Parts: sequence; structure tokens; C-alpha cells
Amino acid sequence: MNTDQVKVVSSDYSESQLLLSCDTNPQSLDALLWKVSLWSSRGRLPIGTVEDVNIGIRQWPNLTRMMAIPEFIRIAALWSKNPISLAKTVEFLRIETGYVYAFFSACHAMGLIQFHSSYQQHSNQTDQLSTGVVKTGFLRRILRRLQSM
Repeated sequence: MNTDQVKVVSSDYSESQLLLSCDTNPQSLDALLWKVSLWSSRGRLPIGTVEDVNIGIRQWPNLTRMMAIPEFIRIAALWSKNPISLAKTVEFLRIETGYVYAFFSACHAMGLIQFHSSYQQHSNQTDQLSTGVVKTGFLRRILRRLQSM
């Protein structure tokens, strides 16, 4: 490390004075934690994580201020509506497991993950969601056919 890159600031500064004295663009701790957890996960799950437990998110992560991938928005939308397991998330959204695991790792590091124990109940709901689109389309076709008669 080059000594020209290190800047020591006295601790009696307020946070605003500290930010003004920085030459670089400072980040919030949340954004830093988000990035570090994404980079360190490398698309893997944290140790001890079970794929079959339903999870949801307590609140949406601020994806506009943090590093985000388009798949993260889809995952956040799914997890905010109804809890679902990691394996079912991959199957339902048809995306790579690495994206789901990386998003889970980052949300877990931020404390946004909420675990749900009723696995069977929620997996049935997601099965209904995936078949509900087909049923809705089928009913619409029947109604259109009846209206045209």
C-alpha cells in the first residue's frame, strides 16, 4: 500500500466534515456491505444455509444505490410477495442459481432475509401462481369465444 493513498483524519470531526475532507467518493456502509457480500459469495450460499426453507425479504434492498443485476429485481419481487425456497426460486424464475445465491447472500448480510417454516403451504402457493397464468388465459379464451357467438 502506498502511503500517499492513506489519509489519517482526526476523530473530533463530525461526519459531514469528514465527508468533505475525503478526496474520493465515499460510500455508505450498507452499500459497502452489499458489494463485499456479493463479491465474496461468488454465487455460493453461506455455510449452513438450507435450500428447502422458504424465505422472504423484510423490505426491498435499495437497488438504485447499490450494485444490482436485473435478475435481482425479479427475485426481490418474488420474495416480497410470497415466501419461497431458493430451489423453487431458480425453477420458477428460470435463472441461474448463482444469481439467486448471490442475492440471498447480500440480503442475508444486510439482515433483510426472513425465514418461514411452513414449507409445504408456500410451495403450493407458488405452484398455483405458475399454473394461474395458464388458467387465466384459458378462461379469457372461453369468455371471448362466448362473446363472439
